[in-house]
Amino acid sequence: MGYDNKKTYNSKLYASEWNTLVTDMMNWIEPDIQVPVTIRMVENSFVQHEDDYIICRSKILHQHWINLSGNFFDVSNTDHEHSSFITQKLYGFGTYIWRGKVNETDKGEEYFGFERHHGYPHEGIATFIQLNGNYFCWNSNGSVGAGESSTTITGPIATQDWTSVKEFKIVWDAAFVKYYVDDDLICTNTTHVPQCNMGFFSEACTYKNGATEAAATVEARAYFEKSSLLVVSAT
Repeated sequence: MGYDNKKTYNSKLYASEWNTLVTDMMNWIEPDIQVPVTIRMVENSFVQHEDDYIICRSKILHQHWINLSGNFFDVSNTDHEHSSFITQKLYGFGTYIWRGKVNETDKGEEYFGFERHHGYPHEGIATFIQLNGNYFCWNSNGSVGAGESSTTITGPIATQDWTSVKEFKIVWDAAFVKYYVDDDLICTNTTHVPQCNMGFFSEACTYKNGATEAAATVEARAYFEKSSLLVVSAT
């Protein structure tokens, strides 16, 4: 199987091609240094690189249909799909800048930010989110087993549109997390500030809300501009 610069990768890759993807992505996080990453893909969700971007893509496909009074519904067990990457390098308090964009859509989510253990946000997270066409800033300082009480989510934040390339910045201190877009401060969270080192991550998710809800043809996409993560300051 060949390898090129415009390709989608899934869990059925040949080992040599998977290793090439992981090796390449190490060079596409920060400029000038290698940063190892962990890649997560499920069902119809993939990590892709194309042109100047690492793209997390997610889409729910119709798998099992039933006909109710002439209306077709997807009743498959799958109600949530996602793809993501997270760095194995952990970052502490500091100022971080990167560039990216999202595919704003209903029933979709895209993330850019920092997380302690991917998939366990209440153990530590500070991230920008596009959710169902709205924009939020989210951070948590929980521990293993922590729940919603450890979370601060601010939004929807008005006048935001991340469908064209934006510069994202997080200023993270022990007492606060400040979120900037194109150098404009859009949010300052002073509660549930993460106190642990975290990896940089991006993720795209799609979902449906119930067993008999028609699955929309939704595709979520989070575009991270290659080698754009800048560590302005760090402790």
